[in-house]
Amino acid sequence: MSMTEDKLAGRTELENYLADQVDTAITNHNITVYYQPIIRTITGKICAFEALARWDDPVYGMITPSVFLAVLEATRQTHKLDAAMVDEVCRMLAGRQRNEQPLLPVSLNLSRMDFLAGDFFDIVEAAAMHYQLPRRLLRIEVTENLLAADTRITASLRRFHEAGYSVWLDDFGQGNSSLNVLKNTQFEALKIDLRFLAPFSPRAKNIIDSVVGMAKKMGIHTLAEGVETKEQVDFLTDIGCEQVQGFYFGRPMPMERVLAHCGKNGVLPEPLEADDCLSAAGIYEFDNKAPMILYELHNGRLRYLKATAAFDAALGKLGITSRNDLVRQTNPAAQDCLAAIRLGSMQAMKSGRKISQSFILQEALCLLEIVSISQYQQNRIFRCQLTVIPRTEVVDSFLLADP
Repeated sequence: MSMTEDKLAGRTELENYLADQVDTAITNHNITVYYQPIIRTITGKICAFEALARWDDPVYGMITPSVFLAVLEATRQTHKLDAAMVDEVCRMLAGRQRNEQPLLPVSLNLSRMDFLAGDFFDIVEAAAMHYQLPRRLLRIEVTENLLAADTRITASLRRFHEAGYSVWLDDFGQGNSSLNVLKNTQFEALKIDLRFLAPFSPRAKNIIDSVVGMAKKMGIHTLAEGVETKEQVDFLTDIGCEQVQGFYFGRPMPMERVLAHCGKNGVLPEPLEADDCLSAAGIYEFDNKAPMILYELHNGRLRYLKATAAFDAALGKLGITSRNDLVRQTNPAAQDCLAAIRLGSMQAMKSGRKISQSFILQEALCLLEIVSISQYQQNRIFRCQLTVIPRTEVVDSFLLADP
């Protein structure tokens, strides 16, 4: 009895069929790549995609991924599927690059057999070179259980890092050694699957908040997958989770269909050249309880990326009804406040450090702290904290005191 036959002993006719047909399905393109959009929370735009295999069989029709993936794992054939996925993703990206269409990174899920059946790094590298693609367009995803199963995989991942590929830890928290994996292996990002924390209770929210906070302190980006409701999107945005993915934004589809679906809902791709800048802004420390905004300046025009209720309250103390009124400069207070923010932003950008300013507005002492975080082309991103202290005798005596 062959290894494949032994592994499939006692299985169904469908499972035996899939094990025997995988090579034919790959050759005939019955196995294809679908793409699920990944959304950056501070922009609401598509920043990447995850590549997912779909098997549309001429005999059995569309096969559920959990079924054919289990068969391929049992028969040690997942590396065949993953190699075909790499080639198809790279061919798609090369076509878009050739046609000058928007390009965004694509995540590839690797399995244990990818590392044990041969040198999968060489397969990915050869495809990137053949299709003349920058390595930043390909993200490598592995699960913590995979790393725990074989320490040799860590050494292989190091080659991806050193070559310039981004390596992500998928399903963080699902395994038994999450903290050890983080301690021993370098990752650019963690993926948190909300389905493992269902129901979306206050306790689950506290866990997610803690994981996102820990990742930020370690300089690791965060993505939540399995996002299905606006409540989840709003919560993840508030706690600083940088990217989200799930049925709320779209199911996996062929590339052109997923772009059309998202575009119909007003969700557009962001420029690839903005990725480093927006990633730096997303991971930067931001206190949701402080009067803060994260914003972009382009030719002096301010666009909010994130803001707190405390910032809105600070504006209210100055007679500025809303954030939009500040940008529109609907009254003299809004004009003066926006001018101070613009001036402080330019000073922070030139100095490369945090700028602190104070000024009197509407019978209140205003304290500004502005940090320049990142930039791409003519777009610059800043964080500003606005503290408003009502005028009192004590405040006036402080202001009039000799330095």
